[in-house]
Amino acid sequence: MTALTETALTARRSSELGLVRIVALLALGAALWFAAALTLRMLGPHGVYDGLAQAALYAGVIPVTAIVIWVMRRILAVPRALTFRAAAIATMAALFLDALAFGFVPQLYGAEPNLQIGAAAAVFWGAGVAIALGWLMNERA
Repeated sequence: MTALTETALTARRSSELGLVRIVALLALGAALWFAAALTLRMLGPHGVYDGLAQAALYAGVIPVTAIVIWVMRRILAVPRALTFRAAAIATMAALFLDALAFGFVPQLYGAEPNLQIGAAAAVFWGAGVAIALGWLMNERA
């Protein structure tokens, strides 16, 4: 085997997450979505989607998500060069579940439509933050 071929194979292997990590990322994304949905359900009636409270909620999502991504990388031994991919996979699971819940069981987010919409928007915000931070925290070549 030539050195060039061997280097290409090594690079390809290091760029793959593997099935076990992908399943773990999907499960983590699902668990985090569920925790976020329940948290938002509890906070909704307290005005968290109004004015400065909503801005504070959205701002608070940023550091929490950064910590979650860092912990995810450590627990699952995700190489820093795959942070963006890993964050996207976990976020994908959360977005799929959010769409299903919002479409079929919107009461999960709250009793009133304004609470349901506020919670869903917050979950969408969190998904965008997770993808953005995954990209920012990814190792650059």
